[in-house]
Amino acid sequence: MGTLVYEEVDRPCLIALVPKTHRLARKRRLTVADLEGERLIIQTPPHCPRAVTKLQLNLFHERLPGSMLPAESGEAVATLALAGFGIGILASIFMPPDGRISYIPLEGVEPLSYGIYHPKEVDGLTRRFISLLAHPS
Repeated sequence: MGTLVYEEVDRPCLIALVPKTHRLARKRRLTVADLEGERLIIQTPPHCPRAVTKLQLNLFHERLPGSMLPAESGEAVATLALAGFGIGILASIFMPPDGRISYIPLEGVEPLSYGIYHPKEVDGLTRRFISLLAHPS
């Protein structure tokens, strides 16, 4: 196999998921300070990308264990947030669509790099696939 290259296809941000009825639902952006005193629902490390886990640890390392609720999937994070168990924290690329939930970007958090590794030389079909990943519409 030849040289592998990394090709970025998206730069998702970390977002907060709150029910439309939540007091923070109308905000356009949230800061880490806005989340003080709120229980956070996070995807467990084996079930989310390492970059998301690293961001979660850096942002929320000083929280008490009871203020964090683990979930095994993006759908579980959204369901628990919708049920009022806390504020979900996910990468925007993993958010399940639901009209009852507000998806609010976290301010001051670097976007993630989401991409694929592939051989440097690829055929036309593979190139088209990579292009569709980067520009789906």
